[in-house]
Amino acid sequence: MRNVDATESIELPQYPEGLLRRFDELMLVDVMIDDEDRVPRNFIDECARRGSALLDEFESLLESPLSWASDRPTGEWWLILHMIHILGLMPGERAGQMLKRAMMRLAIDDDEDDTLGEWVSGHWPALFANKPHELIESMEDDVRNRNHPPYLRTDMFSVLLSQAHRDASPRLESLLDLAASLAAEEDEYEAVRELLLLELLQFPRERHRALLETYAREHAKELGTMFDFEEVAQAFAKGSDDPEWTRLADPWRFYAPDEIAARQQRLLTEPQPGQHEDSFDDLLLDDFALDDPDARPSPPYVRAGPKVSRNDPCPCGSGRKYKKCCLRKSGLTQ
Repeated sequence: MRNVDATESIELPQYPEGLLRRFDELMLVDVMIDDEDRVPRNFIDECARRGSALLDEFESLLESPLSWASDRPTGEWWLILHMIHILGLMPGERAGQMLKRAMMRLAIDDDEDDTLGEWVSGHWPALFANKPHELIESMEDDVRNRNHPPYLRTDMFSVLLSQAHRDASPRLESLLDLAASLAAEEDEYEAVRELLLLELLQFPRERHRALLETYAREHAKELGTMFDFEEVAQAFAKGSDDPEWTRLADPWRFYAPDEIAARQQRLLTEPQPGQHEDSFDDLLLDDFALDDPDARPSPPYVRAGPKVSRNDPCPCGSGRKYKKCCLRKSGLTQ
């Protein structure tokens, strides 16, 4: 990651349209590597316009183990994120299949802390919004596949659900019933059960109310619980669908000038990609005997302020998303 001096002004790269047209596809890739997270939106749009020519370059990135290596250079780390955003802008079967492959590689081969995946977490429905229905519908088999990582399965379910919701399709109800069925299976991964229940909370149906209330009752006051009994009551009192991903409909906000500038300022104090400083809770636990689990504190759960969404920044201040930080530490996402 670049070293940013607090005393220097942040200059963002600019690419006039005439200059962009002179770049071949390999040059476009090289610029994205060099500019890291400072690539402007018009550059990304130009990449999306290149269509199959740039997809040929992306094919090699998807297949190369070096693209997913934990020790890859920072510029190539950001390149994967740019590729995902560009594939999200491109309509068509090929771009959709490549986006799905990138999604799966990210879930399986991302670095241990899953930091790259955090940038797109919650945005998958928007990234797949222009892709063929048949491709999206094929994800139902992946959702059912317990050999896939839990977060991959639930992210794919969000894509499925968003398509049905967007199309006002009768399939929406069968997908909600699928979520309820998987969430009710006691031998299902806890992370899958938790996140599917959260989807059901955002689509309150009377036939699923008992399932949601049972979860809320059994996990009352438990550290890291996704929702409580009161929130179930509020969702059903409201009586309308309120999916979280409708508020995450613009992944390409990442390339807005103010967002780019704000990221450069945060680099002064925040960890680099792939690195996360220990939270206060981690440091506190380190002071206790590691060989004596009973010595570790078990503070009661008290929610301070409104409910934290799974894709919101974690309230502990770590900079990570809640579902990848304190929710994971609670043991509910194991």
